[in-house]
Amino acid sequence: MSDQFFDGKETPEQIAARLKLTVVHWHEEALYARDENELFEIKPEGARIRVSPASTVGESYVGEDYHSPKEGAVHAGLTVIEETTSGDVVALDGFGRKYRVNKTGNGPMASFRGWASEEELKQWAPQHRPWQKTTT
Repeated sequence: MSDQFFDGKETPEQIAARLKLTVVHWHEEALYARDENELFEIKPEGARIRVSPASTVGESYVGEDYHSPKEGAVHAGLTVIEETTSGDVVALDGFGRKYRVNKTGNGPMASFRGWASEEELKQWAPQHRPWQKTTT
């Protein structure tokens, strides 16, 4: 979806409902909501409200080249929710996006792996704090 503009008479929550988006949370004066594939930012702009795709990271190096995958994930502000026997980790960002972080020759790399389940969101994401397990 490209940027869409709506009359400012509706609230961001009403626009999200009309577009059949699941509300994630408010962050820095914007409402974030998602469908099955994408995260959107719903934000007032003057007399209108703009809905636009939020930036996402497909694959990105996290942390420093000497970091373990877990250290890289924490360095990047992700909440580690699972560690694998290979040393890779699965982590969430504050919007419920799930990443797998693995070690490469150039340091840990985070790869987008979809969305957290409702159970994972309830356990980990409601009050995202990168340096500790979150609380509800």
